[in-house]
Amino acid sequence: MMLGAETELLQEPGTMSVALQSTITIELDERVAVAATVHVTEAFVDEVNGILLGHDSTDAERLATTAEMVSRVVRRLRAHASENGCQSVCTLPATITHGTFQLLEAVGEDCGFLLWFRRRESKALCALSLVVTLLDEG
Repeated sequence: MMLGAETELLQEPGTMSVALQSTITIELDERVAVAATVHVTEAFVDEVNGILLGHDSTDAERLATTAEMVSRVVRRLRAHASENGCQSVCTLPATITHGTFQLLEAVGEDCGFLLWFRRRESKALCALSLVVTLLDEG
């Protein structure tokens, strides 16, 4: 469940036009940076806001919900890191709106993951990308 909406992981989602995305970067033990990004379609964020707010979304509400989604993911990642004795710091969410919808690009297998989700009752998609970068030891 994500923000009141039952979600399911998709194995072969096809393509997705991203309307909004929000990214938080986490540094783990000053050795690795993980950029966690939630990518949503307008339909997905509007459906989540419909559940949470009970009315059509404004642009500001879409931005806030997208930022909250990535914040919840990062809280879980940081909790897991802490449980395993790893220090972490993170940035604030950087949320952007794409004026024209952009197709979501794949993440290279050697640098991260891309997971696709949808609400159980809907075809609206969202995705989570995790891109890992080794930090300079110098």
